[in-house]
Amino acid sequence: SHNSGFVSADSKGVGGFIGQIWASKPINITNSLYNGTVTFVDENRGYAAFCGSMIGWMNAGSITLTIDKAYTTCYVVGTADSASTWTGIGTQRGSISGSFERKTDNQLKGTTAFTDTRLFESGDAWIASTNSPLLRKFADTPSDWYYGKFEGTTMPEAVTYSIETAEEFTVFKDIVNSGDSFAGDTVKLAADIDLNPGWDATTKTVPTDVLIWSGIGSSSKPFSGTFDGNGYTIKGICMGDASADGMGLFNYVNGATITNLKLDNSYYNNNVVGWWWNGSVVGWFNGGTMTKVSATKSVILNSGSFGAGGLVGLTRNAAVSISECKFEGEVSTTRRVGGILGEQRSNTSISNCYVNATLISTDTGANDAQIGALVGLVESGNLTIEHSLSLGEIKAPTYNNVGDVIGYAKTTVKVDDVYYANTRTNTTGGTLNDPNITYDTSGDVPVKKTEEELKSGNILFVNSNAWTYTEGLIPQLTWLISSN
Repeated sequence: SHNSGFVSADSKGVGGFIGQIWASKPINITNSLYNGTVTFVDENRGYAAFCGSMIGWMNAGSITLTIDKAYTTCYVVGTADSASTWTGIGTQRGSISGSFERKTDNQLKGTTAFTDTRLFESGDAWIASTNSPLLRKFADTPSDWYYGKFEGTTMPEAVTYSIETAEEFTVFKDIVNSGDSFAGDTVKLAADIDLNPGWDATTKTVPTDVLIWSGIGSSSKPFSGTFDGNGYTIKGICMGDASADGMGLFNYVNGATITNLKLDNSYYNNNVVGWWWNGSVVGWFNGGTMTKVSATKSVILNSGSFGAGGLVGLTRNAAVSISECKFEGEVSTTRRVGGILGEQRSNTSISNCYVNATLISTDTGANDAQIGALVGLVESGNLTIEHSLSLGEIKAPTYNNVGDVIGYAKTTVKVDDVYYANTRTNTTGGTLNDPNITYDTSGDVPVKKTEEELKSGNILFVNSNAWTYTEGLIPQLTWLISSN
């Protein structure tokens, strides 16, 4: 049971749940919450002792009361009830098993009541919400409904949340941005989601009625769980000027896993100077795994600063693995531009990835584009790339550090089975110098192919089962064929 109403009286027997009990039969109060207000109006009749935040007066010696997982947040206004004297029952007679417990509002907010203190273990009866738990039967708002959508009838240590609508997806974002990292939990899509139906991101225009996405997570409140796209597609992401480093579907993740997800028709446009590292999927990747993720018809424009990747803006602080991923679209920023990753500052592995994109560096001052089809800049950490392929155009108004695969690397890079068929262009008409990349001698170097060679149907990656080959087509990632 749940009561959040206002109770006020000036007589014996005032309680948030029950005023007075006369019955001699057993009474059970379980899985219950009162978070309203009880007020006693004292008229000098000495009745204050018969008031309680849960039960006012148990008026029979034969009463048998059993209490289990029953809570309240209130004191009785107008009495001496306080943290030191609180009991939950005003005057009691009979036999009592268990006791009521008082909790603070913060102990009941969000998923805290379930995941931290285990107040309510029955997922069938209760769901969390932004203010306090609600009975599932009466929860009718998207946020309240979403919180209860874990799989199973009881709340386990690791929870799987299911998202079916744009409203639920927005609520998920808001909860992460409020401080719930979802560490140890899984968030899974159960349907395609379109945040802006009918809008075309490739027009690079944002009508007034377009929903602006603010991104999931921040440096102080990152996402740390598992996000499983379950093969479904999120469409229509539109992001404007950044307010911090890291901008993408996920602004900031820490030790997270993102998998089996497709993005389509998304637009990211940051004009603010000083905020770096944009990506379709993750802005700042602070350790974790991305596997079987694609972004198509994606436009990333970061004119305000530098550091942008088709999928990830920056890897930093902990190892990141990116595998079986695809990017098709456009990325434009001053420098540090990559089709998969803009800038690396932690150990990063890229395997079985595909890029077909237009990549643009706009910086005319530094003469140092740091732009590559797969990775823009390797600032620090070990980079390994294997079984990967890139096509498209690379454009820069300079001749330095414009690479077919990697723009510039300050550390040794290991590649194995890496091919490219993209073109490089100096937009000011000059020649281009190959970037100075040191490749690990235990591997090989990227190999140039023509599109005709790639469409031969011949096996390109002998040591990988992630690809499907069809004569007349560029090799395709198998998981994307089977999920269409």
